[in-house]
Amino acid sequence: MVLLPPQFLEWNYYARRNLLQEINILSRKDLSRMFLEFTRHNPVLCTAALSENGKIEVNGKVVGCGYVPKREYIQETIKAFREHLKTSDEVYPNVKDDKRKLREFYERHSDRGRALLLKYIYLERKLA
Repeated sequence: MVLLPPQFLEWNYYARRNLLQEINILSRKDLSRMFLEFTRHNPVLCTAALSENGKIEVNGKVVGCGYVPKREYIQETIKAFREHLKTSDEVYPNVKDDKRKLREFYERHSDRGRALLLKYIYLERKLA
């Protein structure tokens, strides 16, 4: 395990937690900001090379970073996320052809997913 610098944790970890907590407000208020904030976890590795014709060619690759629960919490976390996915997999076939029900389904799925992220991955400061 590696201790991360406090500045990085403020920028990356705690900002993600704040976004997850505020997402319902942001999605209704400022959709552009919400999507921009989601890019915070997707650093891009850029390389450049000089082509045969003398032009510089730039390539970017998204290399996101993530967080993993401590070993003693892995099984509980996996179980919770698998149940979340199973629930959605069981409901989806019954709502996929009804736009209203499908939208409600996606909202419930997202709400449950955010709750799981806040419970198991993006913990409060005193627990993280």
